[in-house]
This record gives sequence, structure tokens and C-alpha cells, in this order.
Amino acid sequence: MGSRTPRLCCCCLVATALVLTACGPRAERADRRPSDLEAYVAGHAANGDFSFAQRPSASSVYRVTAGTATSPEVAVAVAPLVGLKVSDSTPRKGQRVRFHGTVRPKHNGTRVAIQRKRADGTWVTVRSPLLRDAGSSFSRYSKRIRIRRSGTYRTVIAAHADHAEGVSRERALTVGG
Repeated sequence: MGSRTPRLCCCCLVATALVLTACGPRAERADRRPSDLEAYVAGHAANGDFSFAQRPSASSVYRVTAGTATSPEVAVAVAPLVGLKVSDSTPRKGQRVRFHGTVRPKHNGTRVAIQRKRADGTWVTVRSPLLRDAGSSFSRYSKRIRIRRSGTYRTVIAAHADHAEGVSRERALTVGG
């Protein structure tokens, strides 16, 4: 005989919500809590599919309930949104280029790592600017770096208590002249 304990089969983030699907007996409730707290927030659905109207802003733990049975907890890691811009993607050799961007949600006072890709595919940190206040919902950073050769760069904020590691998209700089 199969288990009567519900379990989460699918957990996916869509543009505006987190959608959960329960397997096994029809689940009656889904609960969410931030990974660093004990209290749950409940969501109800008659068909066993659940969605939370807002995407989680911090890493969270989910579970579903059917009758008196409760599923094991499932952790969903949430990474901060990290942006990276450069002042010039085709600098001259030795020219200083400004690397700047934002991190959402805000993490004022935390350091980010501006990294350069090595030939073997690993990343090395070239500068670690401090995140500064840029409003109620995000932080900003800026650093000028002398560029001597072409390369690919990115910005990383390390994982911490309420978020997974956040990584920007890569930016290629091509040195000319």
C-alpha cells in the first residue's frame, strides 16, 4: 500500500508567484515560512495546487497538509537579483572602466565580488566593493578597474542567512589598441 503522507511534487517560480503541486492524497493546505523563522503562512486550494501571490523575497521552507498528515519540509533558496553594467565594453589597454550595478533586495554594508573568468573557466575576484544605500528596496555598488586585457566579468554576492548566492550576467570586455 502507498504512503498516505502528502509530498511536494513540483515547486516552481513563475514571473509573479511561487506555484506548488502536491502528490499523493489531495492536499488541503500549503504552508510557507522564511527559512530563519518558525511561523508558517498558509495557502488553501481545493484541487491540490497552490500558489503564493508574491514571489518569496527570501529563502523559504514549504510543506503541504492533507487531513492530519503533513509532508516533509522542502527548502526553496532565493537569490538576490544582481545587476552589472560597465562604462565601456571596448576599452583601450590600461584604460580604467567603471563597473557598477545594483542588488535587490537591499544589503547595505555587504561586499560583492567583481570577478574575472580565467582561461580554465574558474573565476577570480579582482575587486570587492561595498554595497551602499540606493533607496528603500535596493543597494548599489561602483568600482573603477584598470583593464589590461580582454576578459569576461561578473558580480557575485555570497550566500547568507536569508538568500542563496546571487550572480549577475556576464559582461565581455574587448581590449583594443
